[in-house]
Amino acid sequence: MTSHRRPRSTAAPPPLEDEDLLAEVLLRLPPQPSSIPRASLVCNPWRSLLSDPGFLRRFRLHHRRSAPLLGFFDISHVQGSFHDIYFIPTMDRPDRLRDRRFYLPATYPDYSYRRLVGCRDGLVLILQLPWRCPRRAPPASWRPVLVWDPVSGDKHPIAFPQGFDDYKLLRWWINGAVLRRDGLDHFQVILIVPEEEKQNRRLLAWVYSSETSEWGDPMSTLLPSWDFLSNPDKPAVLAGNSLYWILVGSSSSIIEFDLDRERLAVIPVPRQLHMIHSSQYSILRADGDGLGFIFLLKWDYKAVLYNWNTDCDGVGSWVISRIIEIDKLLSLNAERKYQLLCMNPNDECTRMLGFAEKNNVIILETFIGLFMIELGSLQLKELPRTNWHKFDIHPFESVYAAGTGIDAGHAGPEVLHNA
Repeated sequence: MTSHRRPRSTAAPPPLEDEDLLAEVLLRLPPQPSSIPRASLVCNPWRSLLSDPGFLRRFRLHHRRSAPLLGFFDISHVQGSFHDIYFIPTMDRPDRLRDRRFYLPATYPDYSYRRLVGCRDGLVLILQLPWRCPRRAPPASWRPVLVWDPVSGDKHPIAFPQGFDDYKLLRWWINGAVLRRDGLDHFQVILIVPEEEKQNRRLLAWVYSSETSEWGDPMSTLLPSWDFLSNPDKPAVLAGNSLYWILVGSSSSIIEFDLDRERLAVIPVPRQLHMIHSSQYSILRADGDGLGFIFLLKWDYKAVLYNWNTDCDGVGSWVISRIIEIDKLLSLNAERKYQLLCMNPNDECTRMLGFAEKNNVIILETFIGLFMIELGSLQLKELPRTNWHKFDIHPFESVYAAGTGIDAGHAGPEVLHNA
């Protein structure tokens, strides 16, 4: 007797569940710029999902803590294009973006000059400060603070806090930071600026929230000495729940702004680093998301890394964590180091230009080239150098999905591909 088994009928899952599962899988694509354009070539359903603005938003949010280092921003100081802000890519093909993919020309050169203040969470903070004797009055749309999203092109002009002009402030020494605390919708801007008053000089700080479009009340702390000023050439570093800036004067210190408590404090730099030029050191994010510091030994092509440790009584101190032999990374023998020092006895050929927080990368300018060093693996990468950088550059870490070219089935003009 022959029995015929009826084939099992498996009901197809609802399309919505399939799409949800596919979205969860594709969310885990690497955050490199070429990932989404390449995946969109697989089939039409993938391309449709990957071009959806809602998915792209989720993709950026999913990878916001591991955003790649796309490149860095610098600012021109050439007469005729005064303070144009331009982008220099650092990634290799096929993830390398085109030169000046992000570019912000000067808007009001007759009235104000620009300063790059910092980059964080895909945003760029820019100050547009008026000349002492401007050639013309500012337009009604002019604001001194600008937050720019290079990927979306959005610009958020912001006025100074109410009552800002009531203080006698050293505006040339303004510094600040921009960051997103939660998600992608809103951001905060923090400005710090010292008073003109030499006796009992204070540093003041304000916090702006894009959610309320308002500045909070000013906060202040006494500076260690009358000649201490916030260094406008050194961007802030975020470590833990605090922002840190360098203070310069007869010696150096660090200003801390606790984001949760909204409180300012002053931390000394390692004792042996007083009176050292600011191009030789930088604040870092140390292991465990703590405060770190790096100092270049200019004669030896070495870098000393410090961690800020706090004991059970709350007393903090600097501890050397390790020493990086940059000369070995650059394959410099003793003879070659001596030649370089003779070529440039002032030793401006070894300078710290920037620190990328999420990627733990320092950017180092030497007489033989411009280099990135990943502090964990000590991987070295040489970057093309078009000019000698006068000020610190600003690493740009962001999730760039290159979505504008997906609808056409290719990455469009944003990403360079191998020939």
